[in-house]
Amino acid sequence: MLDFQSFDSFDPLEAKTEADTEVKLKALKNEIKGILTSYVGWYDPFCETIQNAMDAVEKRANRESNYDPKIWITINLQDNMLIVTDNGIGLDEKQFKSFLSPFFSFKSRKNRGHKGVGATYLAYGFNYIQLCTKTPSFTTVGKMIGARNWVDDDETSLLRPQVSNDIDGPLDKHFKENNDTGVSICIKFDKGTFPKNLNWVGMRKASAWLKVLRFKTALGGIQATENLEVFLDVIDKQGNLTQESIKKPTYLWIHETSDKSLYYKDIEKKRKELFDRNKNPENLPKNFMNRFVIYGQWDFNSLIESSKQIKLNLNEEDYQLLTTHKPYIYCAYVWSVKHWNNFHQELEYRSSSKSKILYGGIQLIEINFFLVDCSKFIGKKHNELLHRNS
Repeated sequence: MLDFQSFDSFDPLEAKTEADTEVKLKALKNEIKGILTSYVGWYDPFCETIQNAMDAVEKRANRESNYDPKIWITINLQDNMLIVTDNGIGLDEKQFKSFLSPFFSFKSRKNRGHKGVGATYLAYGFNYIQLCTKTPSFTTVGKMIGARNWVDDDETSLLRPQVSNDIDGPLDKHFKENNDTGVSICIKFDKGTFPKNLNWVGMRKASAWLKVLRFKTALGGIQATENLEVFLDVIDKQGNLTQESIKKPTYLWIHETSDKSLYYKDIEKKRKELFDRNKNPENLPKNFMNRFVIYGQWDFNSLIESSKQIKLNLNEEDYQLLTTHKPYIYCAYVWSVKHWNNFHQELEYRSSSKSKILYGGIQLIEINFFLVDCSKFIGKKHNELLHRNS
């Protein structure tokens, strides 16, 4: 049985200033409002909680050799809440009390989101947050209620929210059962938050949610996070549970969106086989036909080899550029825009065109992600999808 330590109720804003004047309080509230207005994405709560968890497990992995990083994600559509738990380094008492303060961060510039606004968004963007931590020296559970209502209260009639002991303990069983150290964050959604209702997108199963999270959050890195295992529980509106897990999660590659995908090297190999048997290499077998996605991927070595095969004359500057950056290139050609409609239907995703997560266009992935709609900007409409990491 875990022994959770108690603590006196505290105000996370005290880490920002000790002065409790009306002017400074209003300035602090305006700072927080400014932070919240920068979060306009429907998946921002997922991005921030998962990002924090991944930073925590990566930090512990750098310290310990015999360590298996794990993250547990619970999307509860029945209770309209999100829980993300990790077995990372945890927060000590000082960090626990400073974690939710505006612009306060323990992260270095090497970490994702080191500016210290993500935790403030989670704390003050919603009306319920539970924060649990477990370290060798400090284990506790706290909650803060009504913070978003306080931020939106221009009349200053509401009391400043405080983090208090949560005597009911962690909401996530994984935090209680599986962690020697780590953090668990739970946020609840309501009519005063954005998003308001997790049921809005329509997805009910863990398999669908996992695909979207790999596309929308830090789970979808171009390079896999070594040894990380992620467990996803989704509870639908009727209380039915579905579960998924993934090891070394990466970006949701386009060929993974269809069971009718074909690797270009398999085509090359088959054509060579036909040619060597004195057959027409253009007459591919039936199982090579009617494919929705043809894709290819090249690392540094294969790029150099390909340049020789196609007799691409690389000068010294070109070669030095490739050697320095060692690019990885991935391309996928999607036959029809109907593929994306089918993809969203399989996910049971909301049918509104504005809410779709993937559609015909060109995607360029470098530091940030953006998508160009082929129907507006490209002459050859709706049938190309390009991924590039450089």
